[in-house]
Amino acid sequence: MLNGLARFEGRSSLRTWIFTILVNRARTRGAREARTLPQPPLATRTEQGADDWFAGPGDEAARTWSSIDVTSRWDTVPESVVLSQEVLRQLDRALSALPPRQRQVVTMRDVCGMSAEEVCTVLGISAANQRVLLHRARAILRAALGEYYRG
Repeated sequence: MLNGLARFEGRSSLRTWIFTILVNRARTRGAREARTLPQPPLATRTEQGADDWFAGPGDEAARTWSSIDVTSRWDTVPESVVLSQEVLRQLDRALSALPPRQRQVVTMRDVCGMSAEEVCTVLGISAANQRVLLHRARAILRAALGEYYRG
């Protein structure tokens, strides 16, 4: 407000001008914060959690990165391998059920790693249409995986 005070033209009262600035800032912040999801705490204070990694004042011994067993890889544990294959099969089924255009867009963007501009050029669609198709396809896939994880 102080930076823009020199540009105040007096077409409204100073009070209205300041209030409008406040409302616009609140809308901008609200829109920005609506795009983020609040994260629950990782653990309660009695459980071992993220705070255990860092020593605070008076803490005796915090966990260190060297205390992790790095010899066991998570991607070679049999249960993880089976579950990830099962999830991939579920995802493949959901992907096959998508309408053709949505399947093309999500495959090109998320599987092949193409940029939005490349997808628009290859498919001959507008950027807005590409965003809509991608959003809808991801929503359907997310719902399908959500049902799998709930079941």
